[in-house]
Order: sequence, then structure tokens, then C-alpha cells
Amino acid sequence: MHPLERSPWPHWLWQLTTSLFISPLPMRYFQIFLSAVKDLPQRALQLVLGTVMAALLTIVIWFALTSQLAENSRTVANGRELLTTEILYQTSQILSATQDIETGQRGYLLTLDNVFLQPYIAGKKRLPGHISQLRILAADSPEQQRRLAMLEVLVEDRTRLSERELSMARDGTSAGEIQLQFMRDGKTKMDAIRRVLSQIVSHEQELLAANRNDAKFAADNVDKLRS
Repeated sequence: MHPLERSPWPHWLWQLTTSLFISPLPMRYFQIFLSAVKDLPQRALQLVLGTVMAALLTIVIWFALTSQLAENSRTVANGRELLTTEILYQTSQILSATQDIETGQRGYLLTLDNVFLQPYIAGKKRLPGHISQLRILAADSPEQQRRLAMLEVLVEDRTRLSERELSMARDGTSAGEIQLQFMRDGKTKMDAIRRVLSQIVSHEQELLAANRNDAKFAADNVDKLRS
């Protein structure tokens, strides 16, 4: 006769408890425990079994919570990675559009051929959309918003400078004279644009690295607690 058949252990409690033990070793320990407590008075046995069930329930909840913690950390890290990837794309497109403006303007100054203005026109058309998208993506970062405000001013200044150079070329000023007058200013503004874009990229990469470290830390702690 099984020890439980001579004890007040309810059948449903037996099913619930044994379902928590799916490997032979824990089940063997559990059988030893049952043998040790089978002759206890009914009230004492109920107290012991209630305590055991509470402990088992605590373990189950603890495992569930630690698993959820690790999963939440991975979700945050994955979301940050997607966001950073999109921000890096937008910054690269802003730099590309700005360079297209500069390239088109230089080509026109040297040739006075409107064909060379195509990159200039395309770059000016693309820039506002990429800057606007970057503002949306970095909406939760006041620090990035400040950089974007600075970037917009620099881009507008560089675009206005290109427009002045093109206007002078159309009025008959030679390319050499225009470059002599504006080359240093143009280079200074492009260097500043690259510097701000680099700061935006560095900030996002730091956030991504921090989130990856947090996710790894959470996963490692879960593994340590379970070991």
C-alpha cells in the first residue's frame, strides 16, 4: 500500500505535487520525504504538506519571474538595436545628401552645365525628410534633440552658402573667384556637419552597448540563480 493511502493527503494535492517532479532523482527524494512524514498526526501532516506546497509554489513563481526578467531585457536590447540601426541609416543619408549638394554645386561652378546640378537638386530635396525622420526616432533623447537642432542650423547655412555660390556663377563670377571667397567657409561648415553627425552616431552606439550589457547581465544572473 502506498504511504499516501494511509494518510489524509488529498488526491488532487498528490497529482499537483508529483507533476512538479519530472525527473527520477527529485521524485526519489520526494518519496523518501513521504515515507518520513506518513506516520505524523493528521494536523501536523497537513501543516508540513502545506509548507512544502508553499515552498514549491514560491520556486515556480521565482523561476517564472526570473525568466520574464531575462526576456524583458532581451526585448529592450532588440528594440534598441533596431532603433539604432534606423538612426545610423538616417544619419548616413543626411551626410550623403549634404555631400551631393556640395558635389553638384562644385560641378556646376566648373562647367556651368545644369546637368551637374542634378545631385545638388536631389540632395536638397532629400535632406528635410531625413532630418525630420531622425527627429522622430530620437524623440526620447533631449541630448540628441539638441544635436539635431544644431545640425539643422549647420545644414541650412551650408545650403545657403551653396546657393550664393551658384548665384554668383550665374552672374558671371569665375569658379576660381568663388572658391577663393567661399572654399574655407564651406569646408568649415561641412566639417561641423560631420562632427555633429558623428556625435549622434556615437551616442546611439553607446546606448546600444549599454542595453546589450544589461541584457547579458540579466541573463547571466538568471543562470547563476538557477545553478
